[in-house]
Amino acid sequence: MDELKPLAFWIAFAALLTSLTYCAETRAEEPKPEVFALEDRAGNSITLFPGKCPSVHLWFALWKRAVLVWQKNTYQACWRLQDDTVVILDSAGDVSTAPARSFRRKEGI
Repeated sequence: MDELKPLAFWIAFAALLTSLTYCAETRAEEPKPEVFALEDRAGNSITLFPGKCPSVHLWFALWKRAVLVWQKNTYQACWRLQDDTVVILDSAGDVSTAPARSFRRKEGI
């Protein structure tokens, strides 16, 4: 019976390595969330993220998170799509709109 202990150890060890390798491969294949941005020459930008809006107010339940950079000031914001227009409400209380077609996919985020 003692000669089976090393065999059981190696079987368990191989199973552990297999599961770790499978998890690493599965994680590597997960698609990155799509992030879109609109930038101008002055350095102002709006970046749209797929995650939920950070506001706790129920009115923003279906809105998504955004970051707005305006004149070197960064504002947390929320956005949603209204027909073919992106509506943005920033943390200063300002509302902005932009055509959805003017946003470009941002790589590397």
